[in-house]
Amino acid sequence: GVSARWTGFLKVPIGEAYTFTLEANDGARLYIDGKLVVAAENGGTTTSTRAARSGTVAFEAGVLYRLRVEMQDRSGRAAVHLYWQSDRTPRQLVPSFFLYPSGEHISGSPFPLKVFAT
Repeated sequence: GVSARWTGFLKVPIGEAYTFTLEANDGARLYIDGKLVVAAENGGTTTSTRAARSGTVAFEAGVLYRLRVEMQDRSGRAAVHLYWQSDRTPRQLVPSFFLYPSGEHISGSPFPLKVFAT
């Protein structure tokens, strides 16, 4: 099994409500500004079926919102996908252009912090 946590910030291009869909093999959670928005759980099954759940949040344009995605995978290939959509944005993976690194090191992690600009 494996677990991971991604933290950073999100800035939306247009101020409106966005629906986030989180897909994960076993389980994942999306938090925005510390509030749980989506919890996708596969119920502990060992099939290749992905859990997918959605949640909607209203945003203001130009504001950085704290974002956290946590995932766990108990067996097999680990995968997690985060999609968004709104009235003006078709369903798509959240483009990396709207994601910003937090620059925070996870306490106790043996791995150094590296931020890659794209």
